[in-house]
Amino acid sequence: MRFVPRRRLEDAKLEMTPMIDVTFLLLIFFMCTLKFKTLEGALSAYLPDDAGPASVQAEPVERIDVVVEVVEPGTRVAPNGGPWTPGMARYRYGADRVLRYRVGPSACSDLDEVRAALTRVAALDPAPRIVLEPRDGVVHAEAVVMLEALTAAGFDEVTIHGAD
Repeated sequence: MRFVPRRRLEDAKLEMTPMIDVTFLLLIFFMCTLKFKTLEGALSAYLPDDAGPASVQAEPVERIDVVVEVVEPGTRVAPNGGPWTPGMARYRYGADRVLRYRVGPSACSDLDEVRAALTRVAALDPAPRIVLEPRDGVVHAEAVVMLEALTAAGFDEVTIHGAD
């Protein structure tokens, strides 16, 4: 008996050309049949009322400026209440700091007068355009106190105008 060696299995080769052809055909098919949806009517936009096919004259909204400015900067105090030195990173202002407030044309000297003025403004016009203007030297905590007074008076939309 004669021994016949088995045939060597040849390495299977994958032909890439037909796969690439099919891929490009599918790509061209999907590109030709794709339809883009326009979402123009579904997108909400806050546009002025006096433009467009149904032109309506917009009523002007009264602007009320709420201004906070520093009259006397006061002394810096360490967070624990002790004296502040220039090497310390954090500080707060002492009781000698003097601020001046203005709500519209009304000048106010303290927060109680500001709250009363805001209550009067809210009674006259429930939805004016409120602009908070903290001037140079006003720290964030003082601006936040004014924001709290504005929200307590019922003003939910406030524009903050920073120092120039």
